Amino acid sequence: MRGGKRGRCPVFGTAAAVLLLFVAVCFAFSALAAPDGVACAETGELRLYAWSEGEDGSVTAMFTPADTEECYAVVPCESATYTRADGEFFYTSHYDVTFSARAAADAALAAAPEGMSVTEDNLKILFVYATMYESISSNAQRTESGGVWLHTLTADPDDGDVLFAAFTRNAESEKWYAMLTGIAVLAVAAAAAGVAAARSVKCRKNRNRPIA
Repeated sequence: MRGGKRGRCPVFGTAAAVLLLFVAVCFAFSALAAPDGVACAETGELRLYAWSEGEDGSVTAMFTPADTEECYAVVPCESATYTRADGEFFYTSHYDVTFSARAAADAALAAAPEGMSVTEDNLKILFVYATMYESISSNAQRTESGGVWLHTLTADPDDGDVLFAAFTRNAESEKWYAMLTGIAVLAVAAAAAGVAAARSVKCRKNRNRPIA
């Protein structure tokens, strides 16, 4: 009688390797946590850079955190930049500015040009944030002029603390790359499973073949 050594079926080794690779990709994906927290908080200043007189007799003092050629007065403000998770594949970048409407009004009343009839009753405070990026949203009114997006927020002297909140929505690049890698792994796994299945069938036929 002639003895023969039966071949080992490769399907279990292939499945184990694919499983380990897929688990590794899933673990790497889960480790990519979205940024979440305050990145920077600081004390700054707003500049009173322009005035506007309305037909109804109101006077608007315009303040901005940007550098300007004209500056009638400055008031302190608090700014903060931070990020927040927005689902699995996106996050939002935030920029907040907080200032006192009372402090802005006092500075405007003290710095009003001569001949301008500014009083406590007809004064309006206008916060202005200018950007070239259309993707930025905020809690302010937004208009476009000459390719520049203006975010404006109006306040009265007695409105207390005023908050301007701007944000943009961004993609989590690392997680998108990880997902594409996972899809590629699944494609390779499907192909490998097909090959392993075919070899497994052949392996079973060899196992069932009688030994002469």
